[in-house]
Amino acid sequence: MGNSNQNKKTRLQTEKIMKITAKHLEFIRLVANGETQSNAYKVSFGKLKVSKNVSEVKGSQLAKKYALQIQQARENAQKAIEQANKEKEAEIALKRI
Repeated sequence: MGNSNQNKKTRLQTEKIMKITAKHLEFIRLVANGETQSNAYKVSFGKLKVSKNVSEVKGSQLAKKYALQIQQARENAQKAIEQANKEKEAEIALKRI
């Protein structure tokens, strides 16, 4: 029964992700890559002239809403970095042969 609940939860998360707009995806990407929530809001929504207070509030709201997706994007980026490092190490090792 636990597996059924887990499958349902995963399906609901997938459906939620599918509804994320391009601007929100850009926000997620920027925050996951280290941009501040405020700047990520300004850049992803093209609102560079919005006040600092507004961008901080909106950025914080979006970060809370997409916390899971931001964490997943960070984990995916870390895995990609680790894989690239392994490939580079393998390349160096092959050159030494």
